[in-house]
Amino acid sequence: MQFLPNWVPGPELIVWVSGVVEVALGVAIIFPKTRSMAALGILILLVLYIPLHVIDLTRHWPVIGSKAVAWARLPIQLVMIYMAYLAANWDRK
Repeated sequence: MQFLPNWVPGPELIVWVSGVVEVALGVAIIFPKTRSMAALGILILLVLYIPLHVIDLTRHWPVIGSKAVAWARLPIQLVMIYMAYLAANWDRK
């Protein structure tokens, strides 16, 4: 897979599994009973993706398209992490 660095073993499997996990978490966040756990899972995934986004910034041609978009993605990622944090704590008082 183009997005993962060359040294990552089994990149195609990792991309497929992470995609399935993303879809499952996206469905789980809809339901109140699973919302907090799904949001926590989304938060973890978003944090795990940060190194990949930083690696993408080091490429001459980032996978996402341009350097400007690659740079813009980082603060957006932080906002999404905060939103996942809020959703994970939505039911707590």
